[in-house]
Amino acid sequence: MKLKIFRNFLFLLFAFPIILEIINSKTFLVLIPGSPFTLGRLLFILIGILGLVKIIKNNNSFSSMSIALLLIFFGPIIGSFFSENIYLSLSRAFGNLILTISAIGFGNYTIKDKKFFFDALFIANLSYWIWYLFTNMFLGMGSGLSYGNLFSNEAVFNHHIVGMNITTSVVYLSNRFFASRNKVLFLLLYFIGILCSLYIESRSNSLALIILLIINLYIYDKKNKTNLIITTSIVVFFVILVVNTFLLTNDAIATRFDFNDKDYIESTTSSRRQVYFIIPQLIFDNFFGRGPIDIMVEISPGQKMLAHNSYLTFLISGGILSFFGIVLLFKSFLGLWRKMGLVISEIDKYKIALVLSSLLFLITIFTIEYLGLVFFIFISIITNIDKNLLNLPSKEYAVK
Repeated sequence: MKLKIFRNFLFLLFAFPIILEIINSKTFLVLIPGSPFTLGRLLFILIGILGLVKIIKNNNSFSSMSIALLLIFFGPIIGSFFSENIYLSLSRAFGNLILTISAIGFGNYTIKDKKFFFDALFIANLSYWIWYLFTNMFLGMGSGLSYGNLFSNEAVFNHHIVGMNITTSVVYLSNRFFASRNKVLFLLLYFIGILCSLYIESRSNSLALIILLIINLYIYDKKNKTNLIITTSIVVFFVILVVNTFLLTNDAIATRFDFNDKDYIESTTSSRRQVYFIIPQLIFDNFFGRGPIDIMVEISPGQKMLAHNSYLTFLISGGILSFFGIVLLFKSFLGLWRKMGLVISEIDKYKIALVLSSLLFLITIFTIEYLGLVFFIFISIITNIDKNLLNLPSKEYAVK
């Protein structure tokens, strides 16, 4: 037992730069002179290689989600040959593919035997971002200012990044430690996540987390409909109460969440809607993609912007191959979700925590482009949870 604890401690020590870069890739970035990869990414790749060796040694096959993600990130390599800067585009595309392959191996190496790594990661991640939010909004120069004002002054990160880190950590930790032990703490963590999403004025993160909470309640209480109805009603009441309290006491949040203010909604979403109208023709004109460098969308002469949607960005950069990868990814995840639902009572809370936090991540990247190390950590989870659950004997999924 002592030897195992010591080994786990050594692994955490070795993986510490990975955890730091996942939490905040700007503040905790460690560059290596002459290397195209940071220290965190290089260690991630090394652990990934160990996992790939295990896959090959045990004659294991790649999961359908692994194949989907390989297609998504192989597409931009083809697309790079149609880029305005082929060399730079190819180097970026190969770097992302290497990290994707490493993610498959990383998950294989860590998910089954290194639960403590993900526990430490999500505890540290939630703690850091709540402290970040508290210190920026309630202490020092940011005291009294809204998050939107702070962002306009370039004093804080984009609210989607902060929201994604907080909400995915909340979903993981609430399911991992409290779902079957303490319903009050389970719900309290969710409410903390919702409060933080309101404070950072993120409509998408708030809505996504509320949806995940309802899904969470359903999968645990679906056999006891009375308990499900009572619990859901209480939760919905408190969510409405909390949201209304914030709307009545905070002008910035009230403005952000006022769906009756058509002028405000028009001013904050018009450019994004322009992108959505332009992208279909852009994808059609770039059948094989145009690489990971040329991903900006021109909405008017001289004015370009990102799609604010990772899946659309994958299509722009990887074309038809990435399209097939995205379709296979969602098909595989829906299959995983269906099969997991049939045997939910037999699956330990650790795997449920990984699946639900990954689901929230996949929803969140509909609103943001993000290829930080946190993205590849979730790839490592998705590709291996798929394999661990879907490869169970079919009789375990039999519908009774």
